[in-house]
Amino acid sequence: MALIPQAKCSRCDRKYSGLRTKCPYCGARRYIKSNRAVPNDNSMWKVIVGILLLVVLIVAVIVLIATSGNTDSKQPDDSKPSEGQETKVDVQDADPTKQQSGEPDDSGSNPLIPGEPSTPDNPSTEEPTKPEEPVETPQVKPQSVVIVNASSGKRAGVYNKDLDMYEFSLNRGDKFALDYKVTPDGVTDTAVWETSNESVVSVLQSGEVTAVSAGRAYITVTIGGVSNQILVRVRNS
Repeated sequence: MALIPQAKCSRCDRKYSGLRTKCPYCGARRYIKSNRAVPNDNSMWKVIVGILLLVVLIVAVIVLIATSGNTDSKQPDDSKPSEGQETKVDVQDADPTKQQSGEPDDSGSNPLIPGEPSTPDNPSTEEPTKPEEPVETPQVKPQSVVIVNASSGKRAGVYNKDLDMYEFSLNRGDKFALDYKVTPDGVTDTAVWETSNESVVSVLQSGEVTAVSAGRAYITVTIGGVSNQILVRVRNS
Protein backbone atom coordinates (compact mmCIF):
# COMPACT_ATOMS: atom_id res chain seq x y z
CA MET A 1 0.00 0.00 0.00
CA ALA A 2 1.48 3.35 -1.11
CA LEU A 3 1.98 6.08 1.47
CA ILE A 4 1.07 8.82 -1.02
CA PRO A 5 -2.43 8.44 -2.53
CA GLN A 6 -2.78 8.33 -6.29
CA ALA A 7 -5.13 10.50 -8.29
CA LYS A 8 -6.55 9.69 -11.71
CA CYS A 9 -6.89 12.38 -14.37
CA SER A 10 -10.44 12.78 -15.64
CA ARG A 11 -9.14 13.89 -19.04
CA CYS A 12 -6.25 11.51 -19.96
CA ASP A 13 -7.01 8.70 -17.43
CA ARG A 14 -3.41 8.69 -16.21
CA LYS A 15 -2.51 8.35 -12.56
CA TYR A 16 -0.31 10.83 -10.72
CA SER A 17 0.57 11.84 -7.16
CA GLY A 18 -2.36 12.90 -5.03
CA LEU A 19 -0.32 15.83 -3.72
CA ARG A 20 -0.66 17.61 -7.06
CA THR A 21 -3.64 19.80 -7.90
CA LYS A 22 -3.13 19.53 -11.68
CA CYS A 23 -2.34 16.62 -13.98
CA PRO A 24 1.38 16.72 -14.95
CA TYR A 25 0.59 15.17 -18.36
CA CYS A 26 -2.33 17.20 -19.74
CA GLY A 27 -2.58 20.04 -17.21
CA ALA A 28 -6.21 19.33 -16.22
CA ARG A 29 -7.20 20.65 -12.79
CA ARG A 30 -7.92 17.96 -10.23
CA TYR A 31 -11.48 17.84 -8.89
CA ILE A 32 -11.53 17.74 -5.09
CA LYS A 33 -14.69 16.72 -3.35
CA SER A 34 -16.03 19.24 -0.88
CA ASN A 35 -16.27 18.13 2.74
CA ARG A 36 -19.01 20.64 3.45
CA ALA A 37 -21.89 19.03 5.30
CA VAL A 38 -25.22 18.75 3.54
CA PRO A 39 -27.82 20.73 5.37
CA ASN A 40 -30.28 18.64 7.29
CA ASP A 41 -33.80 18.71 5.88
CA ASN A 42 -35.27 18.51 9.39
CA SER A 43 -34.12 22.10 10.18
CA MET A 44 -36.83 23.52 7.88
CA TRP A 45 -39.54 21.63 9.75
CA LYS A 46 -38.19 22.91 13.05
CA VAL A 47 -38.48 26.50 11.84
CA ILE A 48 -42.07 25.97 10.65
CA VAL A 49 -43.10 24.39 13.96
CA GLY A 50 -41.49 27.26 15.90
CA ILE A 51 -43.40 29.87 13.84
CA LEU A 52 -46.70 28.05 14.41
CA LEU A 53 -46.11 27.95 18.18
CA LEU A 54 -45.33 31.69 18.20
CA VAL A 55 -48.55 32.49 16.30
CA VAL A 56 -50.62 30.38 18.72
CA LEU A 57 -49.04 32.17 21.70
CA ILE A 58 -49.82 35.62 20.24
CA VAL A 59 -53.47 34.67 19.56
CA ALA A 60 -53.84 33.37 23.12
CA VAL A 61 -52.53 36.63 24.58
CA ILE A 62 -54.93 38.72 22.41
CA VAL A 63 -57.92 36.59 23.49
CA LEU A 64 -56.91 36.91 27.16
CA ILE A 65 -56.69 40.72 26.92
CA ALA A 66 -60.05 40.97 25.12
CA THR A 67 -61.87 38.82 27.70
CA SER A 68 -60.39 40.74 30.65
CA GLY A 69 -61.54 44.06 29.11
CA ASN A 70 -65.12 42.80 28.71
CA THR A 71 -65.33 41.67 32.35
CA ASP A 72 -64.18 45.08 33.58
CA SER A 73 -66.80 46.89 31.50
CA LYS A 74 -69.62 44.70 32.89
CA GLN A 75 -68.97 45.59 36.54
CA PRO A 76 -71.78 47.71 38.05
CA ASP A 77 -71.12 51.34 38.86
CA ASP A 78 -71.80 51.86 42.57
CA SER A 79 -71.75 55.63 42.18
CA LYS A 80 -75.06 55.67 40.28
CA PRO A 81 -78.24 55.63 42.39
CA SER A 82 -80.41 52.57 42.18
CA GLU A 83 -83.86 52.59 40.65
CA GLY A 84 -86.56 53.90 42.89
CA GLN A 85 -84.11 55.79 45.10
CA GLU A 86 -84.51 59.52 45.10
CA THR A 87 -81.73 61.98 45.73
CA LYS A 88 -82.39 64.36 48.57
CA VAL A 89 -80.91 67.78 48.97
CA ASP A 90 -80.75 69.13 52.49
CA VAL A 91 -81.56 72.79 52.60
CA GLN A 92 -80.25 74.35 55.78
CA ASP A 93 -80.99 77.72 57.33
CA ALA A 94 -83.99 78.21 55.07
CA ASP A 95 -86.50 80.81 56.08
CA PRO A 96 -89.68 78.90 57.05
CA THR A 97 -91.85 81.99 56.69
CA LYS A 98 -90.85 82.46 53.05
CA GLN A 99 -91.32 78.78 52.29
CA GLN A 100 -94.86 78.87 53.70
CA SER A 101 -95.83 82.16 52.07
CA GLY A 102 -94.19 81.24 48.74
CA GLU A 103 -92.37 84.56 48.44
CA PRO A 104 -89.16 84.46 46.39
CA ASP A 105 -85.86 84.97 48.16
CA ASP A 106 -84.36 88.25 46.83
CA SER A 107 -81.31 88.17 49.07
CA GLY A 108 -79.18 86.98 46.15
CA SER A 109 -77.78 84.03 48.09
CA ASN A 110 -77.47 80.54 46.73
CA PRO A 111 -80.31 78.45 48.25
CA LEU A 112 -78.23 75.27 48.06
CA ILE A 113 -75.14 76.67 49.81
CA PRO A 114 -75.91 78.98 52.78
CA GLY A 115 -74.17 82.34 52.85
CA GLU A 116 -72.83 82.07 49.27
CA PRO A 117 -74.21 84.55 46.72
CA SER A 118 -75.53 83.19 43.46
CA THR A 119 -73.47 83.77 40.34
CA PRO A 120 -74.48 83.94 36.68
CA ASP A 121 -74.20 80.83 34.53
CA ASN A 122 -71.35 82.09 32.38
CA PRO A 123 -69.34 84.65 34.36
CA SER A 124 -66.67 86.52 32.41
CA THR A 125 -63.45 85.89 34.34
CA GLU A 126 -61.04 86.71 31.54
CA GLU A 127 -58.86 89.71 32.17
CA PRO A 128 -58.08 92.07 29.30
CA THR A 129 -54.72 91.29 27.76
CA LYS A 130 -52.13 94.03 27.78
CA PRO A 131 -50.32 94.79 24.54
CA GLU A 132 -46.74 93.60 24.48
CA GLU A 133 -44.20 96.34 24.69
CA PRO A 134 -41.63 96.32 21.88
CA VAL A 135 -38.17 95.21 22.90
CA GLU A 136 -35.61 97.84 22.03
CA THR A 137 -32.32 96.57 20.62
CA PRO A 138 -29.37 98.37 22.20
CA GLN A 139 -27.54 100.49 19.65
CA VAL A 140 -23.88 99.65 19.11
CA LYS A 141 -21.65 102.69 19.59
CA PRO A 142 -18.52 103.05 17.43
CA GLN A 143 -15.12 103.05 19.12
CA SER A 144 -12.75 103.80 16.23
CA VAL A 145 -12.95 104.71 12.52
CA VAL A 146 -10.24 104.19 9.87
CA ILE A 147 -10.22 105.66 6.32
CA VAL A 148 -9.36 102.96 3.76
CA ASN A 149 -9.02 102.56 0.00
CA ALA A 150 -12.42 101.62 -1.41
CA SER A 151 -10.96 99.31 -4.07
CA SER A 152 -8.44 97.39 -1.92
CA GLY A 153 -9.90 97.81 1.56
CA LYS A 154 -6.46 98.65 2.97
CA ARG A 155 -5.47 101.79 4.90
CA ALA A 156 -5.46 104.76 2.51
CA GLY A 157 -2.30 106.85 2.07
CA VAL A 158 1.09 106.67 3.81
CA TYR A 159 1.90 107.61 7.38
CA ASN A 160 3.51 111.07 7.93
CA LYS A 161 5.49 110.94 11.15
CA ASP A 162 5.78 114.74 11.44
CA LEU A 163 2.03 115.30 11.11
CA ASP A 164 1.14 112.04 12.92
CA MET A 165 -1.49 111.19 10.29
CA TYR A 166 -1.91 109.50 6.92
CA GLU A 167 -1.76 111.41 3.59
CA PHE A 168 -1.85 110.82 -0.18
CA SER A 169 -1.37 112.95 -3.31
CA LEU A 170 -3.50 113.55 -6.43
CA ASN A 171 -3.11 115.46 -9.68
CA ARG A 172 -5.60 118.22 -10.42
CA GLY A 173 -8.74 116.68 -11.92
CA ASP A 174 -8.10 113.19 -10.50
CA LYS A 175 -10.74 111.26 -8.54
CA PHE A 176 -10.18 108.76 -5.74
CA ALA A 177 -12.72 106.58 -3.89
CA LEU A 178 -12.40 106.34 -0.12
CA ASP A 179 -14.22 104.10 2.34
CA TYR A 180 -14.09 103.46 6.08
CA LYS A 181 -13.89 100.64 8.60
CA VAL A 182 -15.52 101.00 12.00
CA THR A 183 -15.16 98.90 15.12
CA PRO A 184 -16.95 97.11 16.64
CA ASP A 185 -19.19 95.43 14.07
CA GLY A 186 -22.90 96.18 14.07
CA VAL A 187 -22.68 100.02 14.04
CA THR A 188 -25.70 101.40 12.17
CA ASP A 189 -24.87 105.13 12.31
CA THR A 190 -24.54 106.98 8.99
CA ALA A 191 -21.08 108.15 7.90
CA VAL A 192 -20.65 111.87 7.16
CA TRP A 193 -17.80 112.99 4.81
CA GLU A 194 -16.42 116.54 4.96
CA THR A 195 -13.55 118.51 3.40
CA SER A 196 -11.63 121.38 4.98
CA ASN A 197 -11.28 123.25 1.65
CA GLU A 198 -13.74 122.64 -1.18
CA SER A 199 -11.73 124.81 -3.58
CA VAL A 200 -8.86 122.30 -3.32
CA VAL A 201 -10.62 118.95 -2.73
CA SER A 202 -14.33 118.10 -2.87
CA VAL A 203 -15.85 114.95 -1.41
CA LEU A 204 -19.18 113.23 -1.89
CA GLN A 205 -21.10 111.40 0.83
CA SER A 206 -20.20 108.17 -0.95
CA GLY A 207 -16.53 108.86 -0.16
CA GLU A 208 -15.43 109.86 -3.68
CA VAL A 209 -12.71 112.59 -3.62
CA THR A 210 -12.06 115.00 -6.53
CA ALA A 211 -8.90 117.11 -6.81
CA VAL A 212 -10.06 120.64 -7.80
CA SER A 213 -6.92 122.80 -7.62
CA ALA A 214 -3.38 122.75 -6.27
CA GLY A 215 -3.06 122.83 -2.51
CA ARG A 216 -3.95 120.61 0.39
CA ALA A 217 -7.09 119.82 2.35
CA TYR A 218 -8.19 117.46 5.11
CA ILE A 219 -10.89 114.86 4.46
CA THR A 220 -12.84 113.87 7.60
CA VAL A 221 -15.30 111.00 8.12
CA THR A 222 -17.53 111.01 11.21
CA ILE A 223 -19.65 108.11 12.49
CA GLY A 224 -21.62 108.39 15.72
CA GLY A 225 -19.36 111.14 17.06
CA VAL A 226 -16.10 109.27 16.23
CA SER A 227 -13.96 110.84 13.46
CA ASN A 228 -10.83 110.16 11.42
CA GLN A 229 -8.87 112.47 9.07
CA ILE A 230 -6.56 112.09 6.11
CA LEU A 231 -4.51 114.76 4.31
CA VAL A 232 -4.88 115.17 0.54
CA ARG A 233 -2.18 117.03 -1.46
CA VAL A 234 -3.13 118.23 -4.96
CA ARG A 235 -0.55 118.93 -7.68
CA ASN A 236 -1.10 120.95 -10.85
CA SER A 237 0.51 118.35 -13.12
